[in-house]
Formats: sequence, structure tokens, C-alpha cells
Amino acid sequence: YGYEFPHTVMPAGAGTPFFDIVNDPHSEMLKQYGLTPGRYFIYFGRFSESKNVPGVVKLFGEARRLNSLIMQGIKLVLVGGSPEDPLPEEVSVEKDVANTIAQYRLSDDDIVRLPSQPWNILAILARHCLSYIGMQLMEPFGMGVAETMAASAPVVISEKAGITKWIQNDREAIVVDPEDPRGASQKLIETMQK
Repeated sequence: YGYEFPHTVMPAGAGTPFFDIVNDPHSEMLKQYGLTPGRYFIYFGRFSESKNVPGVVKLFGEARRLNSLIMQGIKLVLVGGSPEDPLPEEVSVEKDVANTIAQYRLSDDDIVRLPSQPWNILAILARHCLSYIGMQLMEPFGMGVAETMAASAPVVISEKAGITKWIQNDREAIVVDPEDPRGASQKLIETMQK
């Protein structure tokens, strides 16, 4: 990759800005999206059915139902997709996301929706998030999780993600069942209360 140490691990396809953002945080950039550092969850990646983006919204909605006080003022940022020229699968996922948002009575004040972003912007967003949330139904590895961890942010990740083979549950991440958003939200709330 032509990248210099101190980086000792560089998974194929990883964006190098995630490794360096800790030293150059750029938190002022968040204001343009109406975000406050440490007051939002994030999902970034493809808007495909296997990524279960509606499941991310369900986890967020369930967490708000379980403990509205601790979730007060916390937003969910969803990054991905191609609004100008969406693929048919993206259109279907976006429809499911919209239906889930309506089901949980969430608003634009709760959900920040951004199209795909360059790595340097994703690194800033990841660095300052409360946690990355992934509810993938199938994920060979989980690059978003690895990149968020490289940016020094916590992660909630589906047990279906391949990266969980190398993660210690409740120590390096919260590993959840993507088919059980309520149970996943309970784990998240319990962690937030610690």
C-alpha cells in the first residue's frame, strides 16, 4: 500500500484516513450535518439487503423505546447509497428503511441520511460517533467495523459478521443477534449505562 509504520495491520481495502484521524480529529466538520461529537450512532456501507440497514434503524428505535432518557438527543447517521442513480436493490432497501423510520415514529431530527462519502469524511464521522452499529444478516468480514475500530470508536456488530471471529464480545465490541433488534438494543442500553 505504500503506507508507513506505525501501522502494523492494513486489511485489504481499508482506508488509511481511519488510522490517522485520532491525531487529527476535525470535529468542527460535524456541525454541517447537525451532529455533536459522541451524540450519534453511525452505520456506513452498502445499502444492500444483506447489510440489514432497516435492522440498524430497528435497534435505534427499540433503544429509544427502552430508555428514552438515555437516548435523548442521540441521532442515527446512515451513510451509503447513490441517490442520483440508485441500484434497484438500494431502492428496495431505502423503502424498507423509510417504512421502519415511520414504524418507530422517528423524524429528520433523529435520523441523518447521507449518501456515500469519501474516506476522509467517513473517518471523521466514525471517530466522533458514540458507536458504529452493524446488523448484517451476512457479512464475509466487516470492513466498516474494522475501520471504525481503527478510528478508536466502539462498535455494535452482528454475530453474522466474519470479523467477530477475531473480536471478544463485551470487551472489544458488543456482538448482537441481527434477528433480535430488541435484545440488541438492551445490550446497547446496558453498556451505555455503565
